[in-house]
Amino acid sequence: MTGLDLIARERDEQINKHGRTVIRDVAENSKGELLMAAIKLTGKVEGIPWPANWDKEICDKMDAKTPDEKLVIAGAFLSAELDRRIKLDGAIFGKSKLVGDEFTAAARPLMKFLAETLHPHHTAIVTGTDAELLEGKRSTGKIMDYVRD
Repeated sequence: MTGLDLIARERDEQINKHGRTVIRDVAENSKGELLMAAIKLTGKVEGIPWPANWDKEICDKMDAKTPDEKLVIAGAFLSAELDRRIKLDGAIFGKSKLVGDEFTAAARPLMKFLAETLHPHHTAIVTGTDAELLEGKRSTGKIMDYVRD
């Protein structure tokens, strides 16, 4: 068994046994918690605390692991951080950001509300500070004559 196998097994356990999914990491570990925990587990930097929002009992269990077990967990945390960034940005390594599933998940309740509550000529414009409901009175339908290929 290789180190990669051990890290993959640990990451799989984090997700499937402990429920530490990518979506959960996007929501709960956006301030470098996974990276800091990985650094702490290596034991190479003194004085790094566990993330404040992490369960103390679980952190104590990780503290009690052997140095090799800690390295495996650290590797899985680094993998989790990459998963979190890929999910959040849609791409890594300098590629352009794509809108991820979080946007779709956030938009769906509004789409459902529009479809179930109002008629098809209603639209909504949402910004970070405002939401506006509009009702179309007249439409030409789609005219594609002027759209470039």
